[in-house]
Amino acid sequence: MDIRVQELLERIKQDGINDAKSKADAIIAEAEAKKTAIITDAEKQAALIIQRAREEAEHTEAASRTALVQASRDLINSFKEEILRVVNRIIAHKVKDAYSIDVIKKAIPPVLEAWAKDTAHNPVLMVSEQDKQAVEAFINQELAALVKKGLEVKPVKSINAGFRIGEKDGSAYYDCSAEALAELFGAFINERLLAIMKEAVK
Repeated sequence: MDIRVQELLERIKQDGINDAKSKADAIIAEAEAKKTAIITDAEKQAALIIQRAREEAEHTEAASRTALVQASRDLINSFKEEILRVVNRIIAHKVKDAYSIDVIKKAIPPVLEAWAKDTAHNPVLMVSEQDKQAVEAFINQELAALVKKGLEVKPVKSINAGFRIGEKDGSAYYDCSAEALAELFGAFINERLLAIMKEAVK
């Protein structure tokens, strides 16, 4: 074979190899660039997902903490309210038990005296239905002068124990019923009890 033809063939072969190598290098470089871009994008996406997950976790934790705090407050308030209800029931029961007919007999005269100083109207003495008979007997025996002036003893269903002294139309009265006294004692004790409980939960 002619040396020139041989050299031409070798040159063509080499050119083909060089061209293929250049194309291969370009393909590899492009693939590397795409790989790098994909990895960079994936890292960004992963970082974004992690950031969102962290923010969501923080939000969930904050919301859970807020809900827990509120639930704790609700529980404490519910406990306080239940304690006050129990205490008020005990106070009402104790006051009613303490309001015997003997106590009522001792309390009526000074209250009637105070009423007479405040008003010239003849009062109505309001008592519980179960105490009416005993109170009437006491009034007729001990305060007959007031009975002659028009003092009236009237049973009232809303009174469990104790009494009220007031005008016949009910526009004004002194409330010495067990309910009224229990409410006064309850307000006094509840205020202090709430202060104690508030101090205890700090």
